[in-house]
Amino acid sequence: MSLSAGSLAAVIVLIAGASVATAADIGRSATPSLTYPINWSGAYAGADIGGGWSSDNVNYYTGDGFPPYARIDTAKVDGSGLLGGVFAGYNYQLNNAIVAGVEGDFEGTSIGGKNHCMIVTTSGTPYCPPSSGAQSTSDALPWQGSLRGRLGYAAGNALIYATGGLAFAQINTGYAGEVAPGTGSDSFSRTRAGWTLGTGVDYALNSNWVVRAEYRYSSFGSIKDTMINAPLGAVSATAGHAGVDENAVRIGIAYKFDAPASTAR
Repeated sequence: MSLSAGSLAAVIVLIAGASVATAADIGRSATPSLTYPINWSGAYAGADIGGGWSSDNVNYYTGDGFPPYARIDTAKVDGSGLLGGVFAGYNYQLNNAIVAGVEGDFEGTSIGGKNHCMIVTTSGTPYCPPSSGAQSTSDALPWQGSLRGRLGYAAGNALIYATGGLAFAQINTGYAGEVAPGTGSDSFSRTRAGWTLGTGVDYALNSNWVVRAEYRYSSFGSIKDTMINAPLGAVSATAGHAGVDENAVRIGIAYKFDAPASTAR
């Protein structure tokens, strides 16, 4: 499923509104409003939902992509979709304000996109076959995950943090030949490792329940696909090189286990 940026933003706004309302109900029903700072030390686990935008710059080459070769076409594949999954981690409050921790997550996504046009390298002009089935470049990220460090600053019930570390994802790429419909297609699926970096805020409703909003950028590195069934024009052996990047926003809720008793500071 692919969404426009406008549609995805509207979905996220609706989800955020529902989440805030639910979080408020949990806070009212669980314990009275806190009048003391939270002790963030302890393990936690939760779930999140959100949306992401992917960007994939693809270069098409003759031969196997190694010198001598010639770049003949380029394509830009932009994708979007929803994501959701689970996360867990552990925080340790170093002093009254600084909090360090580790966190891992795993998510399913509908992020993906397809482009039926190419830019011809020699002329710089777009090439869009009359029939969309004649040629296409596509990618999709069915699932992704990360293992990250976190460093934050506690201000009252809020924890403002930066996070970064290892990111990994399944990346599916597809190509259809540009000569005519039915000339063949190639598809590839692989697990790629990269890195992710972001920032967010956790807000404690009480000593156990925490809501979250987060933004992260992830890069899964370059990809090389050698095609057999989807030749570009008269070139029977080609290679595609791509670098898949993702921007994602999330909201979530977590339960903090083994919460040490908070004391006024």
